[in-house]
Amino acid sequence: MAGMHCIWVISIAAPLGAQLFEEAAEVTGLDFEHFNGMTGKYRLNEVTGSGVALFDYDGDGDLDAYWVQGAVLDSGIAPSQAVIPFELEGPPRDRLFRNDLHVDAHGRIDTHWVDVTNSSGLRGLDYGMGVAVGDYNGDGAPDLFVSNLGPDRLWRNLGDGSFLEVESSGLGDDSWSTGAVFADYDLDGRLDLFVAHYVDLDPRADVSCYATSSRRDFCGPAAHPPTADHLYRNVGSDRFEDVSASTGIGRVKGPGLGVTAEDFDGDGRLDFLVANDGEANFLWLQRSAGMFVEDGLMSGLAVNRQGKAEASMGASLADIDGDGDDDLVLTHLDGETNTLYEREGEFFTDRSTESGIAVPSFSDTAFGVGWIDVDLDGDVDLLVTNGAVRLPEDGNRPDNPFPLEQPDRLAVNDGSGSFHDVGTPTGSSVKARVGRGLAVGDIDEDGDDDVLINNNSGPGYFLRNLSGRDENEKRWVGLVRPGAQEGEAVRVTAGSRSWTRRFRVGGSYLSSSDPRILLGLGPLPREVVDIYWSAPHPVVWRRAPVGRKLVARELMEQEP
Repeated sequence: MAGMHCIWVISIAAPLGAQLFEEAAEVTGLDFEHFNGMTGKYRLNEVTGSGVALFDYDGDGDLDAYWVQGAVLDSGIAPSQAVIPFELEGPPRDRLFRNDLHVDAHGRIDTHWVDVTNSSGLRGLDYGMGVAVGDYNGDGAPDLFVSNLGPDRLWRNLGDGSFLEVESSGLGDDSWSTGAVFADYDLDGRLDLFVAHYVDLDPRADVSCYATSSRRDFCGPAAHPPTADHLYRNVGSDRFEDVSASTGIGRVKGPGLGVTAEDFDGDGRLDFLVANDGEANFLWLQRSAGMFVEDGLMSGLAVNRQGKAEASMGASLADIDGDGDDDLVLTHLDGETNTLYEREGEFFTDRSTESGIAVPSFSDTAFGVGWIDVDLDGDVDLLVTNGAVRLPEDGNRPDNPFPLEQPDRLAVNDGSGSFHDVGTPTGSSVKARVGRGLAVGDIDEDGDDDVLINNNSGPGYFLRNLSGRDENEKRWVGLVRPGAQEGEAVRVTAGSRSWTRRFRVGGSYLSSSDPRILLGLGPLPREVVDIYWSAPHPVVWRRAPVGRKLVARELMEQEP
C-alpha cells in the first residue's frame, strides 16, 4: 500500500500446540451485565445490542476493557420497571474494567478484572451502541469515542487513569450512531473519525411491527428511514470539523452498522467500508485527497453473488488465503448466510459457498466477528457471535422474555482460505446468549488471542484461549507500534512460507480490538526471528526472541 503503510519482515519458526477456549468472566472478576431497556414496545434498538473495546488505558502494557451499556428510552420508566429489570447496584451505565495480571496457583500469569468506572471519571449513562479507540490528540494515551442512540461522547484520556469528556469537540451528534473508527484519512498526522449512522428512530413514536404470522415482533430497519454517515476531520486542539458534505460521504443514506478503514484500491489513501443492514453496502473510495466516491457495486462488496443486498451487521478484514491482501467477511441475518469476499486487486468476489462458511451460518443471525488464529498454526480462523432479532414462532415466554439465544460459531482455516465449521468455540460448557459486540486480543498476555463478547440483555463473556499457555512452546511473536495507522502491514517469512498481517483496531460489530499484531507461527522448528522495518528508516533486527511482544522502538535501538 504505497505511500502510507510501513512494512515489517520477519523470519521465524516454532512448533504446533493445542486449541482450547473457556469462559472465564466470573472467575476473573468480570461482572458486566448488558441491559437493553425493553418496555414491551418491540423497538428496533432493543435487539441491536452494544459493543466492547480492548485497549490499554493505563499504559501498563496489558489490555483493559470498556463495555458499552443500554438504557430505557421511555421517560418516566425506571430500569427496574423494564420487561427485563436492571437489578444491579446503581443505574445502567458503561463500565471500565482494569486488567490486573497476577500469577495463579500454577505459576502462570492470569487476568483479574477490577471495575474502575467510578475512579475513571467515565459517565456513560446514555443508550450506548459502539466504541472506537484512538489517540486523537497524539499524547500517547488512547482516547474513547462512544456512539449512542442520542448524543455521542468523546472521552480524552488524561494519562493518570482518568478521562475527561470533551464537550465542545464537534462530535456530539444526537442521531442514532453505530459503528465508528479512528483513521488518519488525510495523512496530516492526526486521527480523524468516521461514524456510521443507522436509522431515524423517534422514541416518542409507537411503531408497530409484525411477523408473517401476524403476531407482534421486533421492528427491523425497514420500519424507519435510513440516515447518512459522518466523517469528521481532526483540526487539533480537541476539535473536529464535520466534512461529510464536502467530502461526499453525506450524499447517500443507509442503515449503517459495522465500519472498517482500509486502502481498498491500493492508491495509498484510506477508504471506508460500511456494512448496511438490509440495503447495499457502501465502499467509500478516496479518489483524490479528501474526496470520496461510493463504489460498493463496482468493487463487488455492495451485494452478494446473487445480486442481493443482505442484512449486514459485522465486518472484519484479514488475509485468509496467504496472498498478501486482506479479504472481507460480513455477518448477516439467518436465511442469508455470512458472506466472504475474496480480494483480487481492487475487486472482491463472493466465495462464501466455496470457502465453507455459507451453509453452517444459514440458520444464524451473526453480529460480532473476528479473525483469530485460535491454534497458533499461522492461519486466521473465523469466530462469530450469534443472536436472533426475530421471535420464535411461539413468541416470548414467561420464563424468557427475550428468547433470541443462539450459540456462537468457530470455523477453522485449513491454510488455503477454506474453512471447517467446528461449532461453538467452548463446546457445551457455555450457555448460548444473544451475542452482539465482539473484541479480540491477548488479554492474559500468553501469546494467543482471547475474546470479549457483549451479549444483549445478558452477562459479558470472556473467552480465554489456552493455546499459548505452555511456556515450553513459544509459537508466537507479537508486534507493538504505538501510533500505527489502521491497516499498516507486516510481512512475515519462515522458510518457504510467508504471511501478511496488519495493525487493525476497528471492525467487528460496534467494537474495538487489540491494537497489537499477534502472529501464530505454526509447526516450524524454533529458530530465530529477523525483522525488517521499512519506515521511516530501514532497520534490521536479527536473532530477535520469540514468545514475547516486540515494540517498534526496540527495533530502532538495534544495530542494522
